[in-house]
Amino acid sequence: MPLAWEKCWTQDRNEDRFCVLCRKAHKVSSSLSKGRFCPGCRTPQRDHEAARVIQALTRAKKYNAPATLTIPEWLKILDHFKGKCAYCGRNFEIIEHIIAITAGGGTTALNCVPGCLGCNATKDRNRCEYPMPQEKIEKAKSELLFLFSKVS
Repeated sequence: MPLAWEKCWTQDRNEDRFCVLCRKAHKVSSSLSKGRFCPGCRTPQRDHEAARVIQALTRAKKYNAPATLTIPEWLKILDHFKGKCAYCGRNFEIIEHIIAITAGGGTTALNCVPGCLGCNATKDRNRCEYPMPQEKIEKAKSELLFLFSKVS
């Protein structure tokens, strides 16, 4: 069964699409945009983040893990953390899974935060000499719960 984003991208290019952010209908003007965003919402950064989400969803699906993170949810998470690593505050580099996909976590709004490569490496308590303190992980979890418990 295809995911929602796979379904909308396999449609004929001549059809109207709906922007994932503002929900306005628009025609696809470029094969690169894939119709995710209308011309008013589309930026190179948003296109890059959409590709990052798709990659994470594909990986989760490969491991039969939950794969429900949407592009608007990821952009909301990024905005909340101001584009910084949720654990240390440096510039983020990756979608960080609080509970690793291989450990049963999924690519969901309550399991994904922006992370840097350094913090990603220190999360594995079994392989790291200086593992990340559990308090930092719990803080990131509580931030996500707060963010998505607000009435939008």
